[in-house]
Amino acid sequence: MLVAHPSWAVFGAGCQCGAISSYHSKTRNHVSQETTHAAHEIINALRAHSAQQSRYLDRQVEAHKRIADAQQHIHSVRLREQFRAEAESGRYDPNPDFCHLVDLSAQVLPTKTISANQIIDHATNNWSLGTNEIVQKNGIRMAAWLHREKQAIGSINNIENPTIDWGLITDHSTISLSESYLPEAIARLASNTVDPIPPIPITNQALKTPQGLSEAAIRDSIHARKKAAMKAIEYAIELHMPVESGGVYTTLAKLSNYNEEVPEQISQIQVMDIRSMLYYSPTLDSLANRQQKNETALLQDLIDLNSLNTRINFIRLEQEARNSIVLASILAAMTDNGYTNLIPN
Repeated sequence: MLVAHPSWAVFGAGCQCGAISSYHSKTRNHVSQETTHAAHEIINALRAHSAQQSRYLDRQVEAHKRIADAQQHIHSVRLREQFRAEAESGRYDPNPDFCHLVDLSAQVLPTKTISANQIIDHATNNWSLGTNEIVQKNGIRMAAWLHREKQAIGSINNIENPTIDWGLITDHSTISLSESYLPEAIARLASNTVDPIPPIPITNQALKTPQGLSEAAIRDSIHARKKAAMKAIEYAIELHMPVESGGVYTTLAKLSNYNEEVPEQISQIQVMDIRSMLYYSPTLDSLANRQQKNETALLQDLIDLNSLNTRINFIRLEQEARNSIVLASILAAMTDNGYTNLIPN
C-alpha cells in the first residue's frame, strides 16, 4: 500500500527534489560566476580608465610645465635683450664725475702749517692786552714802530697797503702763505680794524687803587667785545686759508669756465667755488656730457649739489653764530651809560 509523501501535496507525485535542488544550485553558481566576472570586468575597465586618465593628467601637467618653462625662457630672453639695449644706450654707465668725487673723498687733508687762529689770536691778544713791549712804551715810540712795520711789510699780492686793505683777504680765494710778511700783515690788518691804538697796560701798583680796579673792569668789558669782533674776523680769514690739495680741483676747474688760478693748496672758499662752478657754468663739452648722463649719474649730481648746499649752510651757520655775538656786543656798547638813577642824589 502506497503512502502519500508530504511533498506530493506541493510538487505532485513523482517529483525529483534532488534534481531540482541541483538545478537551483547550478543556477546560483552560474549567476554568481557571471556576477563576479562582470564585476571583474567593471573593475578592470575602471582601472584601465583610471590609468588612461592618469596618463592624460601627467601629459597635461607636463604640457603646462613646458608651456610655463617656455614662457619663462621667453621672458628671460626679453629681459636680457631689454637690459642689453639699456646698457648699450649708456643707462648703466658710471657717472663721469664719480672718479673725481672718489678722489676727493679719498683725499687726506694735510695738517695745516699755520691757521688763522695762530695768526690772529696770539698777535692781537699780545697787542690788545699790552704784553707787547712797544705797547707798553706807547706814544710817539709806538707810532714810529708802526710806521717802520708798515714800511717793512710793503705791498703783498698787488695790495699796496696790506695792513689797512681787506682786499688782502677778500680779493683772493686762497691766501698764499709763501708771501713774505703775510702773517704780520694779516695780524696788523685785524688789529688796525679792531684795536689800532691799545692803551698802556695797568700796572700792579695801579690795581691796588680803586681807580685802577675800576679801569681794569672797564677794560675787561671792552676787551671781551673786541675779542668777539676778532673771532668773526678770524673765521672769515680761516675760510681763505689753504687746507686741501689742489690737484683734483685743478681737473674739476677745467670742466667749467673757472678762470682763477688753482694753487697747490686751496681754501674752503675756493673748494666751494670750483665745485659749484662745475654745475653753474660748465664748458660746452661738460654740458654735452651732462645731456648723456643716465638717471643714476644725474642722481649722483643732485646728491653732490645737496652736499655742497649743506656745507655752505653750515659755514653760514658758523658765521651767523659769531655775528650774533658781535651784534650783542654792539648793542651792549650802544647802551653803555644809557641809564641813571630815577631819584637823583
